Amino acid sequence: MKSLEEKQQFLSELHVGVLAVGRGDRAPFATPIWYDYTPAGTLRIWTARNSAKAKLIAAAGTFSFVVQDEQPPYKFVRAEGSVVGTTDATNAVTREIARRYVSEEEVPQYVEINEQDDYIIIEMLPERFIGIEG
Repeated sequence: MKSLEEKQQFLSELHVGVLAVGRGDRAPFATPIWYDYTPAGTLRIWTARNSAKAKLIAAAGTFSFVVQDEQPPYKFVRAEGSVVGTTDATNAVTREIARRYVSEEEVPQYVEINEQDDYIIIEMLPERFIGIEG
């Protein structure tokens, strides 16, 4: 993947992402996470307000995000950028993200989780992309 558009398109496809954020004198915090991204837009993640990742992202103001294709030819894209917004998670956004990963019948259970707990949407504007195609 050479062009910015190819990298953005690959990131917008269905993958489980791996979020990485610094955490002081320890190794970076990295965790798999569901997400949503539209080319040239913001990357959105859904997480509990009091989760370790939410607290670390709030402190750092930036994070890296990696997606990959595990089938040959192997590919990956890493996006890095600054947080541009944090809002309360709405059922509509929760539904959009969950729909990417589970069947329509399973989506209501994720909306229910959102209603019962304190979740937020964190938006990152990718500023740098690195992409490799095998």
